Amino acid sequence: MTPESAIASLDNTIAQHGQSVRLVRMDGKTAQVLCQANLSAIVRGYSSTTALAGTNQIQGDTVVTVSPTDLDREGWPTANPGIYPPIDDDPRIPRRGDRIVINGRQRNVESAEPFYINDKLVRINVTVRGG
Repeated sequence: MTPESAIASLDNTIAQHGQSVRLVRMDGKTAQVLCQANLSAIVRGYSSTTALAGTNQIQGDTVVTVSPTDLDREGWPTANPGIYPPIDDDPRIPRRGDRIVINGRQRNVESAEPFYINDKLVRINVTVRGG
C-alpha cells in the first residue's frame, strides 16, 4: 500500500462514517487559543472490555482518528501546510495539552499515535479524556 492510497482510503472512510470535531491548541500559561482546526474524524469510545492492555486507555476514553488531509487543509498548526520537519518533529501531531471538541464537549488530548508509510504521515489516532 502506498501512502497516497492509505490516506485516500482513510479519507473515504471518514467521509462516509466520520463526524465533525475541532482540534484546539491552547497557550499553557494564559489559556488563550493559539490555533484551531475544524476536522472530520472517526470517533470511537472505549469501555472496560475494549481498552487496550498495556496502554494508558481507560473506560470512558475516546480515540479520534484524523487524516493528514484535513490537518494540511486547515494549516494545523502552521500557516505553511505541507512543509514539515522529520517525523520526530512533525508539528501536526496533537500533543498532551491540546483539546478536541466532540459534540460540544471539550476533551483533553492524552496521547497521539501517528502512523507513517514510507516516512509519510497517513493517519493519527488521538486518545482523549474528560469533558
